[in-house]
Amino acid sequence: MELWQELIILICVGGVSGVLGGFLGIFLAARSE
Repeated sequence: MELWQELIILICVGGVSGVLGGFLGIFLAARSE
């Protein structure tokens, strides 16, 4: 699954907290690569 699709799901499920968590997750994933 693409990162943007995961972010959309997080937005739908978690609202604002989902957005913040999604960006944090993408940031950490980008750093680890």
